[in-house]
Amino acid sequence: LHGLGSSRLSPRNRLTADFLQSQGYATLRFDLLTDEEKSFDPLLGMDIAFLAERVHQVRQWLSSRWQGAIGYFGGSTGAAVALSACALYPEDI
Repeated sequence: LHGLGSSRLSPRNRLTADFLQSQGYATLRFDLLTDEEKSFDPLLGMDIAFLAERVHQVRQWLSSRWQGAIGYFGGSTGAAVALSACALYPEDI
C-alpha cells in the first residue's frame, strides 16, 4: 500500500514489488484512490478509515480469485492504512 502522493507505478513501489516477487510472493499493486476521487477531494488520501475500507474491498475481491494467504505491506500513509485495515477486519489477515 503506497503513501500519500505516491502510486502503484512509482519506481520505489515497483522495486519493492519486484523484490517480493523474487522471494516467491505474489503481489498486487493498486492505487488507493481513483483519479476522479483524487481530483474531487484532495484530502481523501489522508482519510485512513476510508482507505482501510477500500483495502478491505480489494481484499474481498482478491480472495474470490486467490486461494493463498494474503498480507498487507505498506509504507508511509499506506502503513497506517494497512494497520487500520487489520484492526477493522482481523479475520482478513
